[in-house]
Amino acid sequence: AAGRGPAGPISTMVAFHVVIEGEFLRVQGPIGRLTTCPLLRQINRLVARDEARHAAFGRIFLTEVLAELCPQTKQQIYDWVHDLWRQATLPTLTRRLNNPIAQKVMTQWLKHGWRHHQARLCQIGLVGGRVRAPLRASGP
Repeated sequence: AAGRGPAGPISTMVAFHVVIEGEFLRVQGPIGRLTTCPLLRQINRLVARDEARHAAFGRIFLTEVLAELCPQTKQQIYDWVHDLWRQATLPTLTRRLNNPIAQKVMTQWLKHGWRHHQARLCQIGLVGGRVRAPLRASGP
């Protein structure tokens, strides 16, 4: 699934601005709350603010662009992005950590992550509220 998506740069923008930057923002919150270093907290806050701007730009731009695409192309983009997510997370899900609690937390984080990104994909109009399962559904 790596490489160019079914709608070229639009597919890449969906993967990058919605999923990758969205995941970065999901991670930044806990990092900012866990650190006790004031400088690291400040850096984290500034980086998160910058990433939020990137993600917002992507959502605004893609909402307009995706409105012009047919449902079949949108579904192909969704399937491609979901497959990228699966490929990126599968090694983490299948890797056995020495700590079963950490394994469970990581598995839940990744499963919740896809639901989070799927909601954003619905918000930008890539898919409707009732998403058809990807062609090769497995994993998060």
